Amino acid sequence: MRKNLTISIAAYNVEKYLEKALKSLIIDDIDKLEVLIVNDGSSDNTKKIAEEYCLKYPKTFKLIDKKNGGYGSTINAGIKAATGKYFKQLDGDDWYDTKNLNKLINDIDKINSDIIYTPFVTYYEENKKQEINKNSITTYAGKMHEIDGIIKNVDVFYMHNLAYKTKLLKENKINIDEHCFYTDTEYVILPFMCSKSIYINNYPIYIYRVGVEGQSVSRDGRKKHWKDHLNVSYTLMDYYKNNRKKISNDKKNYCEKYLASIFSAGVARYLMVLKPTVENYKLIKKYNNDIRTTSIEIYNIMSQKSKTVRYIRKFGYPIYYIINRYKEIRGK
Repeated sequence: MRKNLTISIAAYNVEKYLEKALKSLIIDDIDKLEVLIVNDGSSDNTKKIAEEYCLKYPKTFKLIDKKNGGYGSTINAGIKAATGKYFKQLDGDDWYDTKNLNKLINDIDKINSDIIYTPFVTYYEENKKQEINKNSITTYAGKMHEIDGIIKNVDVFYMHNLAYKTKLLKENKINIDEHCFYTDTEYVILPFMCSKSIYINNYPIYIYRVGVEGQSVSRDGRKKHWKDHLNVSYTLMDYYKNNRKKISNDKKNYCEKYLASIFSAGVARYLMVLKPTVENYKLIKKYNNDIRTTSIEIYNIMSQKSKTVRYIRKFGYPIYYIINRYKEIRGK
């Protein structure tokens, strides 16, 4: 039977959570599903748990066992091995809504867009609360739309929202940076720039767990991996610069707003966790100048989105030092 959907699971030392993730994929129409468990060099029992599901459901679950290469490498390995009509990712410490996944699997029989959008649920580990994250475009649910036009109604896409046509990923040679954190933004924007159509659903699939110890978005994580955010930023700059002439104005406007948010965070949340030295201030100045060279539109939108960016550009090192010290004291 042809597989409607490939789910690529990024699995690195997730023995505590993987069972829940895999169990959530046991659906009624499981023969239409392909699950690739990409073991990214785990040192715990992740591989053993994956092997148990591969033995029990050999027509659905497959193990890709590889050396550690970071999150992007799991996406790349998944795309290479995928045979499903659509491709969707899952982190090993998250899970899917089983009932809605089964619904999506069957809905795919009638879908032929480049992208499938679904809302997702944020699960807060500390208090066990759940919150549905719906984009405003869910009012257009149940139909395929051209991206041009409808993209005006989109606030922002997250990787948890999206399934891409596998053929599109392979033909456009989508490749995510490896040995690097924060590559989820690459997974969102690189295939999006190649896409022309989107099918919108209004039921959530992905359950995103927040509050796991050691997550890279914490202040300590940002201090440790700030260079990775810059590396991803420069990948996005280059990709946008090389492809912006090929895309429509509507898509271009969306990409500029999206990238402005990423680059603003590069200054306000990542570079600002470094010590307030002259050398680090020069690093921010270079980052800003490189963005301005890439796109003056993105550069200007950044000032609208972030007070930190706006003030540093206007007042220079003295205000940079003050904001940096304030953020450090507040633990932001």
